[in-house]
Amino acid sequence: MGQWAALARQRAPGGSATTAPNLGEKVYVRVTVGDPFGAYDITTVPFTIDAPGTASDVSATLTVANVVETTAATKTYQYVWTAGSIEGPVTISATAKEGYENTITSSKSAIVTLSSLALGTPGFATFTTGSNGTDTT
Repeated sequence: MGQWAALARQRAPGGSATTAPNLGEKVYVRVTVGDPFGAYDITTVPFTIDAPGTASDVSATLTVANVVETTAATKTYQYVWTAGSIEGPVTISATAKEGYENTITSSKSAIVTLSSLALGTPGFATFTTGSNGTDTT
């Protein structure tokens, strides 16, 4: 059973992948799981998001309600996550479960980095009515 995890900036099926979401940005965690017996054999995907601090950490299980794409041998799950407000590394870990017994598993982790959106240096401008004149309003 193979799988991969990624973050995207738009809801499936679109969106470009990102490894550096901005603080507070809404991103879509996608986990694609493949099974040689077929997609029907993939049951759930428990996953965690461990971000700096604890406010934006997640521990959840992706189920059929989270499936956004299915092929004969794969399922792609999606979870909407709002990135936290502290810069630093974020670890996303997922464990796909297979079969009725849920005893066959495959795990994958990915690390992304939360960063501030560079908006430049704040400043201001004052307009005057002439050389060294009074400020306009």
